[in-house]
Amino acid sequence: MGGGKVGVAVGGKLVAVGGTVDASQAAWDVGDLSPADGFIDIRLTADVVSPLPNGTQIHNQATATCPGFPSVPSDDPATPAIDDPTTLVVASQAVV
Repeated sequence: MGGGKVGVAVGGKLVAVGGTVDASQAAWDVGDLSPADGFIDIRLTADVVSPLPNGTQIHNQATATCPGFPSVPSDDPATPAIDDPTTLVVASQAVV
């Protein structure tokens, strides 16, 4: 994920940019949260190696962890499957 940027927003307010980014994973600690924080909005921007063959699938899945609780994977809301990664399919074609 070269050139990736990670931002963490709590309750709609940006609280952190950074984290640890390596070839296949971005990780950060958002600290202590309370129910008053509402929600956490995490956005990740990544550069994808180009060119990729038409039809290549790119899978993205997050995992939320908290001490004392089981890990919770993200879920693609566009599919009926539970806890599945979000998948995008590359459409690479010549621009004429």
